[in-house]
Amino acid sequence: MSEGKYRSIFQSPMPPSDGFRAARDEMRTWLRDKSYDLEAFDRGDPRVGGRAVLLHSAANSADGAQTERWHLRESRDEGSWISLLTVHATADASRITSIWFWVEVEFVPNGSGQETTAHVRASVPRLARGLLTAVPAFDSLAMLTEAPSMVSLERVDELIDVLCDPERRLPTVVASAHPTCGFEDWKSIIERATWSLTGLASLYLLDPLATAEFNASIGQTHAVWGGALRTYLPDVDPAVPSDALRHRVLSAAGIADDPSRAAGILSSLPRRLAVEAPLPKALAGVNRSLLTQARGTPDADDLEGLRAQLTQLGEERDIALNLAEEQEGRANVLFGDRRSLLAELSEREQQVLQLDTQVRALRRRLVEAGRYDDAFSPAEEPVAAPPDTFAGLLDWLDTELSMVEYTGDLEAPLSLDQSPEAYSWVRSSWDVLRALQSYAEAKAARTFAGDFKTWCETPPPEAYAVPAGKVARDESQTVRNNPKWRREREFPVPKAVCASGTLFMGSHVRVGASAAGQISPRLYFYDAIAQTGMIYVGYLGRHLTNTRT
Repeated sequence: MSEGKYRSIFQSPMPPSDGFRAARDEMRTWLRDKSYDLEAFDRGDPRVGGRAVLLHSAANSADGAQTERWHLRESRDEGSWISLLTVHATADASRITSIWFWVEVEFVPNGSGQETTAHVRASVPRLARGLLTAVPAFDSLAMLTEAPSMVSLERVDELIDVLCDPERRLPTVVASAHPTCGFEDWKSIIERATWSLTGLASLYLLDPLATAEFNASIGQTHAVWGGALRTYLPDVDPAVPSDALRHRVLSAAGIADDPSRAAGILSSLPRRLAVEAPLPKALAGVNRSLLTQARGTPDADDLEGLRAQLTQLGEERDIALNLAEEQEGRANVLFGDRRSLLAELSEREQQVLQLDTQVRALRRRLVEAGRYDDAFSPAEEPVAAPPDTFAGLLDWLDTELSMVEYTGDLEAPLSLDQSPEAYSWVRSSWDVLRALQSYAEAKAARTFAGDFKTWCETPPPEAYAVPAGKVARDESQTVRNNPKWRREREFPVPKAVCASGTLFMGSHVRVGASAAGQISPRLYFYDAIAQTGMIYVGYLGRHLTNTRT
């Protein structure tokens, strides 16, 4: 399905007028490099030269959205090249809100074109590379660039936000500094290895200090080290160890030995995912809009039979478009559910494997100590299992945790039970609450002086903690300074903590991710150990409003 196809879809913060102009300019540059007729292009003549045909279509929606598409078909002896550039400016109440670019290039071989197909699998089309150079391109928070962006110590938190961003659609490739190779030399090697990822993934290279800080923050299971390069798929969840299995690692030796071969390995999965993933919701109706407005109106002198036939064909086309749109929506849901279920299954399998390994090791030690009967006798008491619903989790919190109290609205966590990912979110929340209790006990006993993030960065032996990359000390200044968003984060606390009975909670923990990026629960808390000896959880529910939601 994706053998001879390249697809890149991204957003840009530039004004729509500049975006459409940049797309048109890039088309002219690309056609000029191919020695096609630019005058024909400028006047809208599809005959731009040779065996090539260029079609241009445009559509405007009632809500103010605008779309343009250029469709170039080049017929050659070995097969046909089909290139599409679509620019779509979305709108809300006639106000342009964002602009999208969609580049798609496909080679359809005839019997002699298989070598060309192999070349397509390892290359980035000039149209895409040129456009990504001319236009600031983003996949939510992640910037799409030709070469990896450098990450210094100060940008580590920004990178972790990119990885855990629920709106990210494309893979993010992170390369670590090499322990013995000079940084500039290693940078050149990484640039060669990631050359085929342009438009398919966001690219980052950690400097030596940033490498150590990144690994400490994101946790051992999700780290990248020793010059290795890791491909992080969407919905990274550092709190779930088995989630690390989804994010492939390519060793430094594998990269250095043959950067060109590494480039082919690295681009294979992102290229396939880009083609197979559902379109963003903003682009879901673009094809329909272009096709609908492209329909011509029969002349008044046409025969009645021809008019009836055209009307019937139009109705049949509309039915087919409606069906395709419905199927696309169903495919989006199924794609998300499949990814969630596979991730959950992977987590369960990893936990079973770890427990089985631990049981075997303990039994072996008991047998070696001459306690054979103890090694294989059944457990005297059943092990307490974590709750399997948020309703059960809240009951457990009330009865089992003495220094953590939930003060927020019950509807927010209970509504999460309706999601297919609920079980893994409950387990993750259970881990966070246990870690907060463990931290509170140490803080009250004055055996620990830092905050909760510091606790998770360097937890004492046998203490409960979660990966520090999941913990945010505060919200961004943008959120804090927005009155509406700030009010969303004002939660109930006892009047002994704040006389008004509510206060702003900026500290929060990423509980988990959701396949469609629409829920991605968060837990907000306030550390009042110094005042009342308690930690108050003011909110546990879907991701609150910010610049990305």
